Amino acid sequence: MSEYELSIIIPHYNSPRLLEKLLDSIGDNPGVEIIVIDDNSTKYIEDYHLVEKKYNCKGIIFLKNDSGIQSAGACRNIGLDYAHGKWLLFADADDYMLKGWYDIIQKYTNSDADIIYFCPISQNLDDGSMANRHRSYCRFINDYLNGQKGSEITLRCKSTVPWSKLIRREIVLNGGIQFDTTLYSNDVMFSAKIGMAANTIDASKESIYCVTRSNHSLTALKESIEEQEKEFFIRHVVHCNRWMFLRDSLKKSDWKYVAQSCLFKSLKTMKQYGIESGFRYLRMSRESHVPYICLSDICRPFSKCKKIIMKRLHDRSLI
Repeated sequence: MSEYELSIIIPHYNSPRLLEKLLDSIGDNPGVEIIVIDDNSTKYIEDYHLVEKKYNCKGIIFLKNDSGIQSAGACRNIGLDYAHGKWLLFADADDYMLKGWYDIIQKYTNSDADIIYFCPISQNLDDGSMANRHRSYCRFINDYLNGQKGSEITLRCKSTVPWSKLIRREIVLNGGIQFDTTLYSNDVMFSAKIGMAANTIDASKESIYCVTRSNHSLTALKESIEEQEKEFFIRHVVHCNRWMFLRDSLKKSDWKYVAQSCLFKSLKTMKQYGIESGFRYLRMSRESHVPYICLSDICRPFSKCKKIIMKRLHDRSLI
């Protein structure tokens, strides 16, 4: 039996000071294995070596991505090969764990669930203000805990990030599940596959993780329209693959809760990147059998009107 209850896997690239903040936030906890995989950083190399030297003595494992593919997904796969814990947590090097995270995790280490989802929070690194990257994930969790119809399949399928989840390593090993090695969205298929592989899931409104946002991050910094468009279509290929996987994995009764369409998104693509790109998006979607329009598109305006009306009625009741 492994001596580790939990393995934390951290890909790193060009952000040693933020990595140091993350490692400090994790702290020194018994039974926790920490694995850092550097994605062949090109900046702040000396600072990274200082962080490596500082934490090596605390038993943290520092590895290098030698796969020949530069990707956070490739780094995470290396981490999976080295991990020994009963449970897995994934963290990005520019994020951090919240105070008391380990005490919260301890409540679930004997859980029968295969995945436990926690509500993250988010922060803008540039000014320290609250960001909005966490909101959709918290909404999925709140709907699930409130027993909303279809909320379990939504949580399993639409929580597309690996962090803020406690994942039983056994389901990853048994399913041979790995991360894609694309530059973007390498975690989308991994999250969908573990969501489908889990026999049972659980969720908590408690927060253990803060995801950050910065104008200089990979997800925010685009040098040109061409780079933005390249990223957009890399992500779209992954989401088409996810669509086909879920379509083949889900019961028809569950499908309506995760269904997507391509017509309106193709029109947005035309507006942003031009007519040719819009038709390219449409063609790729249809090749993956994504429908032009689905029921949720028709219901969305009515749902928004209902929310506005309910909010106004609520506000009036407070007067």
